[in-house]
This record gives sequence, structure tokens and C-alpha cells, in this order.
Amino acid sequence: SEIERDLDARASSRLRALHREVSEEISRAVAEGFAVGLLQKTADGILQLDTPALRSQGIDRLQKLRLTIPRKTPKLRVADDADGAEETEPPRVRSAARSRRRLR
Repeated sequence: SEIERDLDARASSRLRALHREVSEEISRAVAEGFAVGLLQKTADGILQLDTPALRSQGIDRLQKLRLTIPRKTPKLRVADDADGAEETEPPRVRSAARSRRRLR
């Protein structure tokens, strides 16, 4: 029926969109110097699972593949305190135990 075709088309587009996102992340990893050509071949092969019976497995595999894409760790640095910000004391917070005692 028309509804089934529409649902099938949406599920297919969801798989293809996820493949595009994974491919973009793999491209970023290549630009950062990682050797991830095999990951791209794997992602492209997963597109063959774009059938109603296998599509959910394809989405699951792409999500797991996405977790294996290497990323550079961000370099963190301490903010400069020379901006003249005054140090303030943290706000006072009532302890949970004291609040419970008052409720009784």
C-alpha cells in the first residue's frame, strides 16, 4: 500500500542520511591524518543492507561503526585569569540532611 511505501522510503532515507553523516566523520578523520579507508569501504558496504528486512541491522552497524572512527583529542588550556574577574565565594546551599530535619 501507499503507506507502507512511504514508511519504507522514510526508513531508507534515514539509513542513507546516517551513512552521509558517518562518511563526513570519516572524511574529517582522513583530514586529521588517520588511516580510515577501510572504515569508508565498510560504511559503503552497509548500504547494501538497504532492504526492508535488513535496514535496522544496517542502521545498527553504522552506529557502531561511527563509534570506531578515530578523533583527535582536543587540546584544552586554562583560561587566563588576567581579565580582572574577581573571585567570588560559591553560593551557600542548604544541605539535604538539614532540609529533611526541618520538614519533620
